[in-house]
Amino acid sequence: AALRYYDLIDQNIVRYSVISQRKHRKITVGGRVIEFSTVKRSMFFGYASNGGIHIAEPEKLFVDCVYFGKPGFAALKEALATADESKIVDADKIAEYTARAGSRVLASKLGFLLESVGIGAEKLLPYRYYRYIKIGGTGAEGKSRRWLVHYD
Repeated sequence: AALRYYDLIDQNIVRYSVISQRKHRKITVGGRVIEFSTVKRSMFFGYASNGGIHIAEPEKLFVDCVYFGKPGFAALKEALATADESKIVDADKIAEYTARAGSRVLASKLGFLLESVGIGAEKLLPYRYYRYIKIGGTGAEGKSRRWLVHYD
């Protein structure tokens, strides 16, 4: 829903994802499905209140999307390119949030994602994973030695 909130996708939303520190069952309200994803306390940051509803800041949105693997890489790449073009994301803040999340795999994936749309991600290099990881759904095939990523 945050991707739609920031006008980064055109699709109508029928399934909403809510981040919580506790487990909840999926519910349906007015024909819309609300799914809950549980995160550890250290990942619960980067949300702004808007009319009593907390929504991820644009930078945290991309950290969360890569963390949960939703949407796929190709859609996320397109949304990030749109966000960069619209000047609603700050690469330094994405790097800060990624470092704060404390996941080297996340840092490798986000570094690769940022650079795939032409955004410098040098600040993430010290946090990248030390072995190759795999990213699917990129629409291309190859590997990035810089980010230690195999992609397809």
